[in-house]
Amino acid sequence: MLCAIPRKEKSNSDEEYFEIEKNYDEILTRRNDLNINIERLIGEKRNTENSIKRADESIIVISNSIAKRQEDIETAGSEIKQIEGELFSQQQNLDELEASRKILNDKLEEIESRYQELRSEVDEKETVLRSLRKKEKLF
Repeated sequence: MLCAIPRKEKSNSDEEYFEIEKNYDEILTRRNDLNINIERLIGEKRNTENSIKRADESIIVISNSIAKRQEDIETAGSEIKQIEGELFSQQQNLDELEASRKILNDKLEEIESRYQELRSEVDEKETVLRSLRKKEKLF
């Protein structure tokens, strides 16, 4: 024989069952939402940690680059000082050579002037000599 459950009790137990099932579904939904949120936050945390790691690596690379550039600047400064010293020495040599050239040019002008004077004297004497030879031939 079947046990007969009164309709009112059955209705209450059905409502209670649906209420419990509804609460269970809501709890599952909340749990799933929370799990999704936790996974999202874990992903964000992992991304943030990776970003921090990359930033730290970039800082190291930038620091090394800055150190290298400073070393390059110091080396360039040293080279500039060396070149300036050499330039000063070369400028002194150039000044000495220009002074010597001026002296030699002045001497050259004196020699050319004296040569022209001597040449004029020679020309005069040759002219006198020709004139004397002509006179001798005439006599």
